[in-house]
Amino acid sequence: MYNAGLLALRLAVTDSTHRDAHLAEARDRYREALLLRPGDAASKWNLELAIRRTPQGTGGGQAPSGSGGGGGGKGGGAQAPTPPPPARGLSRAQAEQILNSIANEERQVREALAKRGPPQEVKGGKNW
Repeated sequence: MYNAGLLALRLAVTDSTHRDAHLAEARDRYREALLLRPGDAASKWNLELAIRRTPQGTGGGQAPSGSGGGGGGKGGGAQAPTPPPPARGLSRAQAEQILNSIANEERQVREALAKRGPPQEVKGGKNW
């Protein structure tokens, strides 16, 4: 999920025609990654990047000018990513709207994962 999110995040930088779709895909993949590994700092960081790069009114927060980086590769976990700079100029209502949007998307991901059910065993051998 992390790598799929990273690919979508990088495609959003290079493909301006489909930027919003790539950012939405990145947000979805990082939310799924966080459901699988809630403490993964790299997924949290890149989810924040995807949200900040999403134009206001299309499912995320407004990207601050100069927000860069792409998360790079996934490190060994020894270094925690630098936290994003504090948001400036957000009203309480805007912040609540962003948080509610994230909560709704996370709930949708959890419901979709719950519908899949547990992994099915493959007859006659291991599934790896």
